[in-house]
Amino acid sequence: MTKLYIWAGSGTAIGFIVFLVLFNVAMPRNDPERLLWVVFSIMGAIPVAIFAVIFGAIGIIKKDLDVIRREVMRLKRIEEIISDPAASTQFKSGMPPHMPE
Repeated sequence: MTKLYIWAGSGTAIGFIVFLVLFNVAMPRNDPERLLWVVFSIMGAIPVAIFAVIFGAIGIIKKDLDVIRREVMRLKRIEEIISDPAASTQFKSGMPPHMPE
């Protein structure tokens, strides 16, 4: 969860800075509505933060799936070792099977 907060925070900051710079380049220096462009930059930063969180979540899910895949492969190898009839050379203890008379 902490990684998602980091991705959201960095995405918001980067998106805000990018939009603020773009608006400052596109608008004249002494624009009376300069504060309005700051608000627009904040609104533009929200979708960038959402995309950053999505990419962060995809990375976390991918890492978890890799761990699960390695665990499944390990369990599959153990199952193959246990169920291999050629590997079993031990005698079975217990009562002999019932012989017909």
